[in-house]
Amino acid sequence: MIGWDDMDHIKDMEEQHEINKTNCTYKMNSKLRIKEASDSLGCPKEVYMRLTHLIPMVDVNGEKTSMDILHALAIIPELKAIYETEKDAKLILDLANKNSNE
Repeated sequence: MIGWDDMDHIKDMEEQHEINKTNCTYKMNSKLRIKEASDSLGCPKEVYMRLTHLIPMVDVNGEKTSMDILHALAIIPELKAIYETEKDAKLILDLANKNSNE
């Protein structure tokens, strides 16, 4: 039989799950982090639009989100070439990736 103490514990766990789910979704949303990094560096909209266009969407636990930046750099040759040759793109992706680890 479930008592009131158990119900409070279950409620706390459900709230923590929602917080973790939100944080996890935010951390995985690479496209949003790229836009925020670009805005904070004052880069033109065209730069981050081109970068975000190259990052594919993936299904994580039934939710669509953008692929992790490091993984995308490893498997998408065009993105890697831009990262290695364009200073603005490298700064944006480095900052966005740094923000994903916080």
